[in-house]
Amino acid sequence: MTPRLLTAAYTSATPDFEDAIHYESASARRAHQRHSLWIIQNRSEADLAGSYATKLDPDRDDEVYAEAKKSWLHHIKSNPKNLAILSNAANFFLFTDQSLAEDLLIKVQDLEPNNPKWADRLGSLYESQMIGKSGEAKRAVAVKALAVLDKALSGATTGIERIDLLFRLGEVALEADHLEKAKLYTSELLSKVPPQNENWLYAGIVHDASIILGRVVLREGNIDKAKEYLIAAGRVPGS
Repeated sequence: MTPRLLTAAYTSATPDFEDAIHYESASARRAHQRHSLWIIQNRSEADLAGSYATKLDPDRDDEVYAEAKKSWLHHIKSNPKNLAILSNAANFFLFTDQSLAEDLLIKVQDLEPNNPKWADRLGSLYESQMIGKSGEAKRAVAVKALAVLDKALSGATTGIERIDLLFRLGEVALEADHLEKAKLYTSELLSKVPPQNENWLYAGIVHDASIILGRVVLREGNIDKAKEYLIAAGRVPGS
């Protein structure tokens, strides 16, 4: 499993685990709502304010969520250049108001253009918006993701960061119909993957990269080469 897939697996599992803690009883839910709202209102710059621990759901938390949103909008208006507040607010709205989350991440990227983490986070938002879409709608979002993840790649400081971004960029470029970029990123990814006996990520990366390259050459009409990549993907050892 690639680094990105590991992150996605953990993220997808986290809400159910957290919900079991926060909502196992009505009193637990009320306590979570009360504590989350206090943190948002009084400690908006703290890391905790932007963590999953303070997430509220507009359906299940209803009036409390509305009050929290009001507080965040106040913080944003009062502190338009505070990176911590803007970042935490973007996290809060990531699943409930993606248009607002996108605006906030664009703002922090404009405020700190040389910090690749903002491009990475904005790219992640666009990647999530690709899920469930097809055709031109998916391609349009992929084009936006490709542009910001390109910026993130230019600022990657570690080998594992670059491997993660190259994997994501290969798939995003493919969906954006930039086939040459998809081949470029994925070929570099394969050149950087650690040897099988040195890293357990080897099989997952080679498997996924081979599938991406296979899809690229298939779109180019090279069916025989696509078959070769598909076979290569199936021959990797288990990870």
